[in-house]
Amino acid sequence: MKKVFKAIQVSANVWWVGASDWNVRNFHGYLTDRGSTYNAFLIIDDKELYLIGASLKDLGRKCFGFTKMDSGEVAGIKARL
Repeated sequence: MKKVFKAIQVSANVWWVGASDWNVRNFHGYLTDRGSTYNAFLIIDDKELYLIGASLKDLGRKCFGFTKMDSGEVAGIKARL
């Protein structure tokens, strides 16, 4: 099976798990001639796991997703990074 994306470690406990699609020309009603990217970050330690769906600088000002995931999944997620 082809890997859909590659997680990129950006610090000790943070991975970029977003996506880039340079062929997208219409992103939720906004036209773009150079494609689109989606920023998502996985923050993980030994006990907690969070998925953040935007840049932290936009927290509270723009569309933002912040999810605390089941701590039982930490080992499985780490094994796939």
